[in-house]
Amino acid sequence: MGIPAMPKPLLSLGGDGVPFEASLKTLTMDIGAIELKNILGNQQMVAPSIQKYLANAATKEIINLIIEDLGDNLFRILVDESSDLFGKEQMTVVIRYVDKMKIIKKYFIDIVHVANTCATSLKVAIDSILLEHGLSISRIQGQGYDGASNMQGEFNDLKSLILRDNESVYYVHYFAHQLQLTIVATAKKHIDVI
Repeated sequence: MGIPAMPKPLLSLGGDGVPFEASLKTLTMDIGAIELKNILGNQQMVAPSIQKYLANAATKEIINLIIEDLGDNLFRILVDESSDLFGKEQMTVVIRYVDKMKIIKKYFIDIVHVANTCATSLKVAIDSILLEHGLSISRIQGQGYDGASNMQGEFNDLKSLILRDNESVYYVHYFAHQLQLTIVATAKKHIDVI
């Protein structure tokens, strides 16, 4: 069987009428046309599914860096629930901790849809988020919520459910939430401010 013969234009160095440079140029143009045809079909970075994949991958890497920075330190959680534009209930979780350089850090960790905003549903969602990120409720040092009764009531609220799992967690009212509500109410009344 021997070596297959090369196409004649590639072997010619000007002796059989087709110069080498011309053959190479033709071959390069053919490859370029094929690449251009394939490139137009491979522009997947603009596809919403690819953008979502890249955003999720970046989010996971950033959260991993935050959890690594947190190390074995205690942390506090700030939780808020609301409904989105479509009326679905959602919950956001922020962790707050002091890093190795004694600097207070506060990071948004997750936003999840919840079946409802009763304290039990929120507690299950918090447990799930902590587990997903390798954190334990026993490392929570403080908890902060807005003034909703499902968050800071007396007996079956989220504050009490977390205290049952970790008795040393103290509660702080999340006053920044009141500022946010004030700003939103003002902005709704004064459209020209926006």
